[in-house]
Amino acid sequence: MIANAWWDRDQQKMVTCTSDPNAKNVAYAGGSTNGGDSAVRMQLPSFAEELRFQTGGATRVVTFSLKARAAITLAGHKADAVTWLDTGTGAWVTSSAYGTMPFVEEFAKKHPVSEDYGKTWSLSLPEAPTSMREATGAAPPGDWSASFPHALRGKEGSSSADEVFVEQWASSPFADTYLTRMAEAAIDL
Repeated sequence: MIANAWWDRDQQKMVTCTSDPNAKNVAYAGGSTNGGDSAVRMQLPSFAEELRFQTGGATRVVTFSLKARAAITLAGHKADAVTWLDTGTGAWVTSSAYGTMPFVEEFAKKHPVSEDYGKTWSLSLPEAPTSMREATGAAPPGDWSASFPHALRGKEGSSSADEVFVEQWASSPFADTYLTRMAEAAIDL
């Protein structure tokens, strides 16, 4: 993989490493999404595909991530479930290249990301003297400052989950906890 995105000379446009014009993204739990993603651009099998091959197909391949490029490239071309977050809509998404999984649909309906709206991200240890921008070179998401605590509330004046909230949520430990709970639900099947 050469990059997350690059200029495609044939198509005369930027493409992502997972974009696939022949696939259609599908949102879970009544969410919305667009585009199409798959592992079509991967020219070699992923680690998960090799593991499945080495076990004679006895390995189940399930990936969850906040980003399509992580979920898809970990899973490879053939997987049982590949799910990621559409940060523009807050919907959990898969691709027609993989198909939907009933347990993801159930989990997403029972536990919408918006459940964390209004929660506050506080540090469990004292704040380091270096700001987030100085430490990472990146600005905090949304209208957050580099100082804690951070309220997950979205756009100023908003009273419900919006794209700014989803961006804040995806940058917080609440997203990691959610992914862990989703993975635990997959194991229990």
